[in-house]
Order: sequence, then structure tokens, then C-alpha cells
Amino acid sequence: MSTPDDVQIVDPFRRSRSTYLVGVWAHSFGFGLMSLASYLVVYDQTKSVAATGLIVVAMSVPQFCLPVVATRCTERWGGLAVYFWSTLLSGLITLLPVGLALTGSLTPATLLLFYVALGVTFGIGASSALLVRITLAAPGKLPELNGNRNVAWAIAMAMGYLLGSFAYSLLGVTWIFIFAAVSYVPSVLAVRPLLRQVPVTAPTSREKTRDVVKVWKENGRIRASMVLTLMCFAVGGYSVVLPALARTISSNNFVLSSLEATTVLGGLAVTAMIKRVSPDKGWFPAIRRQNFLVMSSLFLLALVAFVETSAVHHHVVLLILSVVAAHAAILGAGVGLNFNGTVLATMVMASTGDKDRNGVLAAYNLIPLLAVPIGQEVIGLVADQVSLAAGIALPALVVLVWVRVFPRTNLRREFESVLSKEPEGQAQSHPVGVGSRTTR
Repeated sequence: MSTPDDVQIVDPFRRSRSTYLVGVWAHSFGFGLMSLASYLVVYDQTKSVAATGLIVVAMSVPQFCLPVVATRCTERWGGLAVYFWSTLLSGLITLLPVGLALTGSLTPATLLLFYVALGVTFGIGASSALLVRITLAAPGKLPELNGNRNVAWAIAMAMGYLLGSFAYSLLGVTWIFIFAAVSYVPSVLAVRPLLRQVPVTAPTSREKTRDVVKVWKENGRIRASMVLTLMCFAVGGYSVVLPALARTISSNNFVLSSLEATTVLGGLAVTAMIKRVSPDKGWFPAIRRQNFLVMSSLFLLALVAFVETSAVHHHVVLLILSVVAAHAAILGAGVGLNFNGTVLATMVMASTGDKDRNGVLAAYNLIPLLAVPIGQEVIGLVADQVSLAAGIALPALVVLVWVRVFPRTNLRREFESVLSKEPEGQAQSHPVGVGSRTTR
């Protein structure tokens, strides 16, 4: 006679889950290739940091404006169907730059229009992404699936950035966009067999905007954490200067590839760092150390930009020192920003009641779509109008002011009280410093 321990739980979504993770890896890799090529096309033709930042603006604005549409589409047709069609449409839209390149019409303006269209499909599919992971995850394994998804995203993006320079030089922009379009196929295949097996999701309760505003006004911890999260993502907008910085260091495209890849790697160490910090000793000292790390890293990066733009002759030793210092600074800033972003996401989860959680988290998820474009454009304008070093130093000064002012406010005690609690669910933080959302 069998015992409960002998019973094997049937996992009907095991194969689809594996295909889904392959799909995340594939289109994140393709997006990394495509992003690098886009940065090179826009910056090389405009020589403007602010114009390069418009790529993120073009993608973020539609996503910021479409949450209600995305939610209603998900309620009407189900998360799997919306994810399937929005992903398929994203792949088809990515073929548009192929036609533009073949006809000689691929310019910064037409490329930005393409990113607006891609932002629309990403925005419509945004609400369905979490529902797909909830459907595919084994019982009690959603945090594990989210973690695997994040690791696959980070590794694939880094590889896409690293290999993007070689693909751009050897194959050209046309083949990069062809591969980026094909890279959506595994994600489509992961969901296609499930469309008739999984029923349409029932409509969920919609939190009214005034209810979220009420929570914002009454809950100081939520208000403070969202403001600081906005600052964190705005500071992460410093990455807009990387194409210009890479060009000042060397004309070799691989310099930009390695700098962009380094922006992704900082988030990989955050999970291990979070586990090593004891809430009993307070999170604030750890957050403060990370802010010092971000500030010093950005000042170091500004120094590299100043030296490179001021040097008349680029000696090989100076070149090596600049490359090493730039990578160390970007890695340090990435670690600090992602650590603070993760802690702030946890704080939002721990500070919100069950009744208001969905609405507050929906508002929280819009912060990157607002803060990153604003941060990139402000930093880009300063870099264009003053100097590249000044553009990088600006977010460092913002962090310096935060470090000096925040400990003297009444908010520190509230932060300490809530950060010592464990959230009831897993916070879903967004990578900081790598632009807008690139995978779902």
C-alpha cells in the first residue's frame, strides 16, 4: 500500500515552464543585441546623449499609459491569450526595422517610432506576465520561478550586450533585428499549447485611483518608499551616458558592449547580499552603505569621463586605467542601486494591507516607467549642454544630498520599523540602471 510520501504530484506545466524560461533567455538575449545596435545607430548619427535617452522614453510612455487597457484585456481574454498575442505581435513589429534598414530608411526618428510601437505591445502584455508565471509555477514555487526568470534575464542581457558589438560589426543592424524578432518564438511556443487547456481568468476587483491616493496620503512609509524608489530609478538613468563615454574612450564597439553588460551584472549579487544582512541589526545602515557605494562609483565614473574628454593623447596605460575604472564604477553603482531597489520593494510589500496591496503595487510598478525616462533626459541634457562628466556627476550629487538629509528626518524611524518585518509575499523589484522593462 502506498503512503503519502510515495504519491507523485503531477506537474502538467513542467515542459511549458522550461520552454518559458528558454523564451525569457532568448528574447532577452535578442533584446540585448537590439538595444546595443539601437544605441549605436542613434548616438553615432546624432552625437547627442539626450537623443539616445529617447529610446527609453519611446518605450516607457506607452507602457505608462496602458495599465488599464492591459488589465481589461487580461480580464476579457485571459492572461495566457494576451501574453501569447502581445508576444507574437512584438516579434512581428521587430521585423519593421529590417524593412527600414533594407530600404535605407532606418534613421533615429524611424527607430524611435518602432520603439513606441514595441512599447504599446509591451504595455498591453504587462498585466498578463505575472499571471503566466502564476499559471506555470509549480505549487508553492512562484518565488523560485521568478528568481529563475530574473537570472535568465540578467545572463541573457549581459551576453546580448557583450556579443552585440561583434554582431553589429560582422553582420550589420539588419540581421540583428531579424534575430531579435525570431527570439520571441520560444515564448510563443511556451504558451500556445495551454490556450485551450487553461480557462479564462475571472475578472479581478479594480482598485480605484482615489483609494490608492488615500493610502499615499495616510501611509507615510508608502509615500516615503515610493519617493525614494523614484529617486533610485532616476539616478539609475545615468546609463544613458554610456554610448558617449564609450566613444570617448575608444571607437571600438566592444567598449560599449562591456559597459552595458556590466550594468546588468550588479543585480546578480543582490540576492546573496540581502540574505547576509540581518534585519535585527536594522536595514538602514546597509542602505546607507549602498548609497555611499553608488555615490562614490558615480563620482569615479565622472572622473573617468573628465579625464577622457580632457586628454589630448590617449596613452595605452591611460586607456587601460579608464576602462578598468569605468567597469568598476558601473558595477558598484549597479550593486548599490539594485540592493536599495530590492529593499524598497520589500518595504512597499510589508507596509501595505491586503485590501490595498494590488492597487499600491500597480502604482509602484509604474515608477520605473516614469523615473527612468525623466532621469535619462535630465542627465542627457546636462551632458550635452555642459559636459559628459557633469551629466554623470549630477546623479552622484543627488545621492549625496539624500545621504546627508535623510538621516535627519522623521522618516528614518518609520523605515527602520517596517524594514525589520518580513513581507507576506515576495517583492517583485525591477532591475535598476538598465533602462525600461525588457522582458515579461
